[in-house]
Amino acid sequence: MTDNIKKDTVLTKLMWNTQVFAPTHYPIELVTGESFWFFDEMGDDRVGFYAQAGGGWRNGAVDTIGGSPSSPTFLPVGVKLMWLSFAESCFYHTVMFLPQDTLVQLAQQTLTTDEQVVKNLINIQFAIAPNGFVSLRAGFANHIQELGTHEAEVANASWEFFALTNHFDPNLMSMEQYIAKRLEKAPKALQEQAKNGNLPTRWQEYSERKFPWHLASDVELFAYQVTYVNGESSWQRIFANKQNADTPTKLQPAPAWIGLFFKKNNQRHHAVVNLSHHQFGRTEQPDDDVAVFEVFKRFFSSNRPTALVIHLTKDMTGNVFLTNGHKEQMLDAQITTKILADDEYPWFE
Repeated sequence: MTDNIKKDTVLTKLMWNTQVFAPTHYPIELVTGESFWFFDEMGDDRVGFYAQAGGGWRNGAVDTIGGSPSSPTFLPVGVKLMWLSFAESCFYHTVMFLPQDTLVQLAQQTLTTDEQVVKNLINIQFAIAPNGFVSLRAGFANHIQELGTHEAEVANASWEFFALTNHFDPNLMSMEQYIAKRLEKAPKALQEQAKNGNLPTRWQEYSERKFPWHLASDVELFAYQVTYVNGESSWQRIFANKQNADTPTKLQPAPAWIGLFFKKNNQRHHAVVNLSHHQFGRTEQPDDDVAVFEVFKRFFSSNRPTALVIHLTKDMTGNVFLTNGHKEQMLDAQITTKILADDEYPWFE
């Protein structure tokens, strides 16, 4: 398939699985037989898989069939994806080669908390958005990294080809009927977007726009987790004798959720800071992260290093704001806090 494939691939057998995401109300469906992992340079050794997605950019409903081994095996060289974008009424295709060394490293340090409890297991994720945008992510549970983004090309595929490869008679349902059925629950505004070809591009911005911020708090943090608007999720452990998460400021996406593990009055607490409009436990909606992302874009016009401060009051309510020493910006945040029972999160000493 190419002459430029990396030759010094690490030969390590892993358990890995395939996950496909797409934003709510912007569903996609992979084309059976035209979406597959390939394991050799010519693409002859391959494993096909199929998925329908449209339940969330970071998480949500996804129906994936195949594409994951039942026992540890070598990672594939790359993947070919071809899908029908319902909101755009067209097909896309792309071929991506995997950063195998990076995937192996991630699999060997997979985390569910700050402790290493899972090894040699990795989720490989494709988050697909309108205009052929694909985000490649990998990791496990609460530790996900975005490894790269890709722009797919429009594929010149016929409806008859799609129907036959997906094992149904194209004469039984037209492409227009098939698409209308998938979009019938979408809001009217989105249906108008699809009709006019005026689809948003915010998911590209979520991955491409990064801001110089770090976390700070007035409680004794033990660990914290950040879930970003681009789908990444990371854990950080606070080292001894450090009261705040005042690590050096780095460029990172805007946050959607922040989880804090901290001690106050000799009791262990867990706080969840929701900066998104997303309701925990439900699939994401189209506008969940728009507000917080727009605030970050406006505030960081100067690109000064900035602290995202989480201030918790005595009654465990509080406020969240950005400050760079010259200006401040309050954030619309919902904070929920609970005292942990003795058997909850035993790694939290």
